[in-house]
Amino acid sequence: MKRLLLVLPLVFLSVLTTTPAASAHTQLISSDPKEGAQVAAPPQQLTLTFNEPVRPEQTTVTVTGADGTAWTVGQITAKDASLLVPVTPAGPAGLYTINFKIGSADDHAVTGAVKFTMTAPLVTTTTAPPTTTTTAPSSTAPSVAPVADVQSDQSTGLTWWAWLLIAIGVAAVAGAVVWLRRRATQSA
Repeated sequence: MKRLLLVLPLVFLSVLTTTPAASAHTQLISSDPKEGAQVAAPPQQLTLTFNEPVRPEQTTVTVTGADGTAWTVGQITAKDASLLVPVTPAGPAGLYTINFKIGSADDHAVTGAVKFTMTAPLVTTTTAPPTTTTTAPSSTAPSVAPVADVQSDQSTGLTWWAWLLIAIGVAAVAGAVVWLRRRATQSA
């Protein structure tokens, strides 16, 4: 009986200290262009691949250069665990940063960045003669695809059912201890 009293708390403690795999957060596993890549031609589409499916409607992606030049970002779509991000490149050769904020399947907001270098300046060709229309000055703020507001969950990571299981476990251990003590005093 004493062994049982020693084993039950150890089992309970091991259950409390292990983290279930489902509580892991979404992580970026690859990108195109890759982190630190040097590209000669600017990409027309970015690909961000994660370890689990993500929600494109809860995703924000921006691309900015070291000089603050922002690329235009099109409608973001998802294919399996990858986000496909059409972009319209702008700016000179140099370092560019892809910043992303995604809404994952477990409703956590995940942010990150991928840096790459464009080695050749952006080549623009004009086929039509220039016109004399007046346009509004362009903004240097990053363009973003429309998304839903993603709220970050600042909890400890345990869901309500995990706390319920912990409470049931504590009650079961306490009940077993009381029952074993009563049984020991009755037989003495």
